Amino acid sequence: VNIVFFSVAVSLRLVLSGKISVELPEPIHKSAFSSIYDPAQLRTSQANIILTGFESNSELKLAVAFDFSAKSTTDIEVVQDETALFLNLPLFHDGPHSILVQVLDSSGSVLADSKAEFEVREGWNNGNLRDEDCDLCEFTTDWIKEHIPSWNSLLTEFMLPPKSHWTEIQNASGFDLLEIGSWEGRSAVWFAQRLHLRSLTCVDTWRGGEDHANWQWSNVLPLIERRFDHNLGAAGLPESLEVHKRRGSSYEVLPELLADGRRYDMVYVDGSHTPHGVAFDLVQALHLARAGGLVLLDDYRYSDGVQAIAQAVVAAHTQPESDPFLEVISEGKQLAVRKRREIAAHNWATWTVS
Repeated sequence: VNIVFFSVAVSLRLVLSGKISVELPEPIHKSAFSSIYDPAQLRTSQANIILTGFESNSELKLAVAFDFSAKSTTDIEVVQDETALFLNLPLFHDGPHSILVQVLDSSGSVLADSKAEFEVREGWNNGNLRDEDCDLCEFTTDWIKEHIPSWNSLLTEFMLPPKSHWTEIQNASGFDLLEIGSWEGRSAVWFAQRLHLRSLTCVDTWRGGEDHANWQWSNVLPLIERRFDHNLGAAGLPESLEVHKRRGSSYEVLPELLADGRRYDMVYVDGSHTPHGVAFDLVQALHLARAGGLVLLDDYRYSDGVQAIAQAVVAAHTQPESDPFLEVISEGKQLAVRKRREIAAHNWATWTVS
């Protein structure tokens, strides 16, 4: 696999005189890192932007264009004499590239701008983040690595038998897993390779969510679904595993699954990161899980609002204390709860988010 890596430690200085300096050091090669999964390697996809000389509390816009792409803008606010921002660079192929950065006022007039040329060669960021269990998979992010140690203990009941390779399991029995939010299939591949699954249902729009609706992801999103399809095919999953891809918003797909009578032994919730979206997905997940099933919520501490609404939903379902619907298994960056019994219809109506 040809892996492309480049240095993106960029410093952009924006001043009132309209002058911007762009510093682009030489590309850093992959050999400079001890591991392809080194978090420091992933952070090199950020450029540092420093605004100096602008009036505090002024509202400006930052406009960015890569190569010959259309210019995209985002609102910024200067809060002190020197304001530091960061920029997630998109995925580049090998060769020369350019970046155009502008600072605009509220009317759209350009206050400062600069264009810089740089070269990409030999390293990360072309969509080929290596997976030790899937040489042909293409991943641009690895958001699950930090959770794997806890998954190895939390998901023991779903794991394949010890010392048995997952491709050797031939019987039709197994677990049904629903994943809400699949992105490029990184977690789906991990689950399918390590858990004794009968079916895997993946729900996603493959257009990104509210937290991707900006220029930082503009060059990434068009390839997300293609990478998901490729990765599920490249993982070499057994023919006995039923994989169901459901394209659409969770607001549309999850009620359809519930109405169709679908139920799952495990539901992994990693979709919307808004409090409203998390509330909806979590409530639906609780009802789509079978009695005795596990519901795992990712990014539980994403924001105070997300954590508060998740706690409220769980609290409503852990009453009465003598016979609660749910049991909290673990709380950390992810929240794990077990559904002890079916949830009453009146409780379902109370927590439906429209």
